[in-house]
This record gives sequence, C-alpha cells and structure tokens, in this order.
Amino acid sequence: MQNKLKTLTIALSLGLAASSWAADYYFTGASGSDFNWSTDTNWLGGTAPVLTNADTVYIQHANSVVDSNYAIQKLVLDASVASNATLSGAGTLTIDGNSGVDTDLIDNQAAVDFKLDGTYVLDNTGSTNKKNRVRATQNSGSVTLGENSSATLVDRIYTVRDIGSYAFNGELTSSGSGTLFEVGGSVSFGSTSVNNTGVLQLRTNTAAITVNTTSWLNGSTDGLVTGWSSSMTLNVDDAVTNRPDLDIENNFTYNVNGDADWGTLKINNGATRKGNFNIDPSVTSLTFLDSSAENWGLDEEMIIAGFTDGVIRFGTGSGALSAQQLSQITAYYDLSKTLEVTEGVTLNSDGYLVAIPEPTTLGLVLAFALAMVLGRRRR
Repeated sequence: MQNKLKTLTIALSLGLAASSWAADYYFTGASGSDFNWSTDTNWLGGTAPVLTNADTVYIQHANSVVDSNYAIQKLVLDASVASNATLSGAGTLTIDGNSGVDTDLIDNQAAVDFKLDGTYVLDNTGSTNKKNRVRATQNSGSVTLGENSSATLVDRIYTVRDIGSYAFNGELTSSGSGTLFEVGGSVSFGSTSVNNTGVLQLRTNTAAITVNTTSWLNGSTDGLVTGWSSSMTLNVDDAVTNRPDLDIENNFTYNVNGDADWGTLKINNGATRKGNFNIDPSVTSLTFLDSSAENWGLDEEMIIAGFTDGVIRFGTGSGALSAQQLSQITAYYDLSKTLEVTEGVTLNSDGYLVAIPEPTTLGLVLAFALAMVLGRRRR
C-alpha cells in the first residue's frame, strides 16, 4: 500500500512539475477596468499567471496590454476573436520558441488583423538555421507590426509563411549576426518601417513584397534579395543602400517604381529562370554593378517592360554584360509588352542599356544599291 501511495505521489508530482514547465493561459480581458496582463481578472481562472518561456498565451480579446516585461514560448490570437485585435503596452514581450526546432512564435488563428504595437524580442534558444514562424492561418487573417513597434531578431531565421498578409511598419533590429528573414505571402514594409538589423537578409518564397520606405535593405552587411516565384514592388527611391546583390530564382517580378542602385544581377543557372522588370515611367535610374562574370546560363532571361534608353545601367562601360547576357534580354517599350524593341539592346560606352537602332529606309536602299553594283562588277 505504501509503495502504491509513493508511486501515486511521484506521479502527481511529475504531473504538477510538467504543468509548471509548459502551460496554456487564456487572456479574456474580462476585468472591465483595463486590459493589462497584470490584472488577475483579465485571465481565465481569475489569476494573472507567472509566465515563463515554456508557456503559450492565447489572446481572446481585441485589446490587450503588456504592462510589464514577460517571456513566453508562443503567442496566439485565438480563433474566437471576431474584430481586429491590438497588443500594445510599455513592457517588453520576449517570445522564445526555446525548442531548437522549427516552431511558431506568433500565430494569428482568427480571420482578423492582429496588430502588435509594442516592444518584442523574437528568439528560439538552441536553434540553428530553423524556421521561427510569424503566421496567419486564415486567408483573411493578417499580422501587423505597428508603427510604434520594435522587434529584435536574435540570430535566427524568421519566416512569414502560409496564407494571410503581413505588414511591418515599425523597427526591426538584430542582437547578433546572420539573421535571415524569409517571407512568403503578401508582405508590406510601410513608410514608417525601419531596418536596423544590420545583417538583414531577405529571401522571398512565393511572396508579394511591397516596400514604401527608404534604406530598407543595406548591402554593406551582405543583404541579399532572392526571389523564388515572387514579386517585389519598390515604391520609393533609395529603398536599397550600399548595393545588395539581386539574386533571382525562378520567375521573379520586380516592379520598379523608384530609383535603385543594386550590386550584381544574378539569374540563377539551372531550369528556366526569368527576371521580369516592370519599369514605371517616373523611374530615372536603375543601376547594377558589372555583372559580366555572373553565369546566367543558357535558359535564363531578363524581360524588361517599360524600357527607355539610358535608365538601366550596368557597371561603367560596354563590357559590364557579356554578349551572351545581352542576347538573353528581351525589352518592350510599354508595360503591356506589345511594343518590342525589335533589334535588341546593347550597352553603350558608359554602361547604359540602349536599344540597337533599327536600319533606316535610306540605309536599306543604299545597302541594296551597293549590293547590286557589286553583283554587276562580279559579272
């Protein structure tokens, strides 16, 4: 009997210990006085939990306030929330997956916008090159880092994947090096967004990225934009600084609505790859470094819509693209791609991409006449 009691006591102790290691807590916002996390009656059960980085918090109210510093493992907007939700407050919320494997850090399960407008630290202690996801799980759901937000990315990969849309309107920083920010879905960087990570590498994965802020990507810290069946729209001048390379995979569309200076243009070798460039008439300068050493492969293609002489530049001379690369460029004068630059394009002595002149009518007549004269002389 004593052995059975001991066994039961140990089992209960283990169960209580396990529950203290990892628990789910539900913020209901039911106090009627405020929406603070520190208020007992705002939580299911009537007691504010002592949160640890093993716990998951489910938000079940449209308003919640992080009024002190907290550390949790996962943040979820519950599917029951029926109106746009905002998480704000002066406290710092650390979300640490603490798993060493791919994990969700922020999960919006509702069909609304989940706006985070405070200070956050996103981490996954023990992980190496893992996917720490910020995600929306419904088509009409979205996650927004507000204009007052600051998110610190801690030396890990942070992905935005699946369905829904995502807006980054605050400050992104990094506490270390090597952060890779991989995005998928509809993603926008608003006019109030600031990238201070210093090492932000943006890799797009079936994404539609819209950028409305300057100095969004800094090439001096090895920033890299890679497009895989994605699109990118830069709506302002100088959205990139210090010339990050533009590395294209598969069908990538770059909607150029602002002047930009890039590093080299890479169109990855392999299966057919296409870089589609749609140049708005307001754009006066789109430059790349000398890319002649980049192997585009035989199936790669650069397609330019809205082409104008002297807007796109490679390096500083006519050799900044190889003859093979130039033959892989198809250009159209209009954005609808109906007026093709029939003779192709070339680089002038300053490296500017220009249309090869079409033969004039007079030139054709003179060439024909010369051919006739030479033909008669041979007889």
